[in-house]
Amino acid sequence: MELLPLELIGWLYALGAGFALALGAWLIIGMHFNGTEARKQLASRVLDDSLLFGIWILGLAGGIGVLLEKSWSRPVLELFCWTLVILVFLSAWTRISVRMAHVPGP
Repeated sequence: MELLPLELIGWLYALGAGFALALGAWLIIGMHFNGTEARKQLASRVLDDSLLFGIWILGLAGGIGVLLEKSWSRPVLELFCWTLVILVFLSAWTRISVRMAHVPGP
């Protein structure tokens, strides 16, 4: 069984995280120019958005570190992956609990 080359993994993480950062910045800029209500929503989520940007920057740094063959890159990518797994479960839990709160009773 042949595994993916480490260089390909580095490129995938670097490009994926770079794309996620660019998309996030584009969405935030778009919301900023969308009116005062959208800016209020952005202001209420500054901490959440900052943490998400930090996590994706961690993935970008890890991907670039793998490409440059840095010793710190693999633990950084592992931390990035574990963080994404936890965020997926938290997001699912939040969506399920909100949906269950809005389901009408019998």
